[in-house]
Parts: sequence; C-alpha cells; structure tokens
Amino acid sequence: MEYKMIVSDLDGTLLNSENKISLENKETLKKLIKGGKKFVIATGRHHIDAQFFAKELENDFYLITNNGAKILYKSKEVFKSIIPRNLLQKLLELNIDTKVSKNLFTENGWYSDKEIEIFNTHNTNSHFPLKITNLENYKEEEVLKFFFLSTVPEKIKKVEKLLSLDLELKQGLNFSTSDKFCLEVTAKNVNKGQGIKRISELEMINLNEVIAFGDGLNDKEMLEIVGNGIIMENGNPILKEQLSTKKITKSCDENGVAYYLKKIFKEYFK
Repeated sequence: MEYKMIVSDLDGTLLNSENKISLENKETLKKLIKGGKKFVIATGRHHIDAQFFAKELENDFYLITNNGAKILYKSKEVFKSIIPRNLLQKLLELNIDTKVSKNLFTENGWYSDKEIEIFNTHNTNSHFPLKITNLENYKEEEVLKFFFLSTVPEKIKKVEKLLSLDLELKQGLNFSTSDKFCLEVTAKNVNKGQGIKRISELEMINLNEVIAFGDGLNDKEMLEIVGNGIIMENGNPILKEQLSTKKITKSCDENGVAYYLKKIFKEYFK
C-alpha cells in the first residue's frame, strides 16, 4: 500500500516529554512532505497552540485541533463545531471535586476556573497562555472544547461517570480522555477520526491510503478509521488493549514517528 497522507497526534506522539518536536522527527517529516506526502497534525490542543508546532515544520498543511472541533488549512478555517449552549451551561453548573478544574477553549483562548500548577508548563514552548477567570463569563461564547484537569486520576474517572449518568449530556456530547489527568468534551460526532475523514474527502484520498500515529484514547477513532493506525510504545494501555491488532512503534522520546516512517518509506532515505 502506498500511503499518501501522514497524520500525527502531538502530545506523547510527535512531541517528546519536553513538549518539543525532535530534530529527527522534524527532518523526517520535512523530507516526506517535500517528496509529496500530505501531512496532518491531529491534536486536542487549541488551534493557536497547534499552529506554533506547524510553523516548525515550515509547511502549510491541515490542522485538526480541539479534538476535531476546528480544522484549518493554510491557517484558514475549513470546519468548526461548537458545544451547544444549553449543554455548555450544564457543564458549567456541574458539581465536581475541588481538586478538578473546569477549562474551556473559545476561538481566542484557554480559560479555567482554577490554577493547577502542574499543567502551567504544558504550553511553555508555544507561549499559549492559560487565563484563570469566572467561566460563567463565557457561557454565550462559541466553545470548541470543554475539559477537566486534575492531578488525581480517580477524580477524573468520577467526573466521567457523572457525565455518563446525565442522558442529555451523554447523547449530545462526545467524551474522551487524552490521558489519565484530562477528560475532554466536544460536540457530538466530533473527534479526530471524523476530522481525517473530512480532509480525505477534500483531498480525494482513500482512507486506506492514510497512516496515523497516536498514544491516547482520544486518538482511538482516527487510528481505527485509517489504513494503518500506529500506537506509540508510551501509549495508553487501554488503547493498546482496545486496538490490539494495531502495530506499536517506539516511544515519543525515541522518535517513534520518524522510526516507523523511515521503515515504510525507505526509498526516501537511501
């Protein structure tokens, strides 16, 4: 199979544990892009945040951001889906543990109801700031993604259970965990897999001609929908169990994306 499009998650996949794209990953992708391969970043990060990393690769390409709620091409929006305002209000009113923060992404920023220090370094490299504020101020805004953060994974599991018990929220929204510290919420039928499907249709590329890399449960749909879904060695154990037939590449700190791409595109690296 000749793969025409490469898709990669950022955190825990293309980015190493220092939140950087390694030189090996960077040079490998640049060579393949120059050789005519389409490249797509698919991330739960905000589009402003994701654009920082896209610029490092010195190429204008598609960005699936906010877990699929917003797609950009050459910095221009080609798709957007927001959380319905009645459901946003329910999320804002949700009674949760004080050790869990509520967060939301609007078109222009990241807002949270409280500071959890460990997550402040998440966007250090891209300089995309977090603002602590009263989230009620944003109930009339277009919210692309709502998410919960906690340093205690059990607290996140309790929030997920609470959301699943509310039939209106369960039927109207999509829940996913990027890691054990974060529960992400988008509009129904919004995920990275659907984002890839939209782009493949625009580019007239068969989904079987797409290879994708991911590590978290929010990557599950995209790894399932493409011709070749690859899980990182550092990937979520539940993801590995659920997609047990998928191949595993090296970890994000071992340049796992570049390692696998060099194996299947040998002719580009002679």
